[in-house]
Amino acid sequence: MPKEIHSQNDLKCKDNSLMFIYVLTTNNS
Repeated sequence: MPKEIHSQNDLKCKDNSLMFIYVLTTNNS
């Protein structure tokens, strides 16, 4: 598995969790 693809997947994963946390925090407010 090439490094580029792996880092792209990591980035996507990070974005998804950030989005998830963002939604959770905005819903709690």
